[in-house]
Amino acid sequence: MVIETEAHSPTDFDIMLMTEYKDLATMEANQDKEEAVTNQALNSNDQKMIAGYQERANWREIIGNRLAREIILEPKK
Repeated sequence: MVIETEAHSPTDFDIMLMTEYKDLATMEANQDKEEAVTNQALNSNDQKMIAGYQERANWREIIGNRLAREIILEPKK
């Protein structure tokens, strides 16, 4: 999911890429697969892809990452 927002300070994000998981166990189970895909993409010799990453790096700064949990409140019965 991609979420766009208005930045309120120079250190605030304006675009967030979000990946949702069913639960923490699912996230942890897929961690090795995600690292393998990332390494494969970053170690690629595709010059067009590398040029695209370099171009985006000139105008986009990665601020960081966060782990968030959804809390669903249910009324007392």
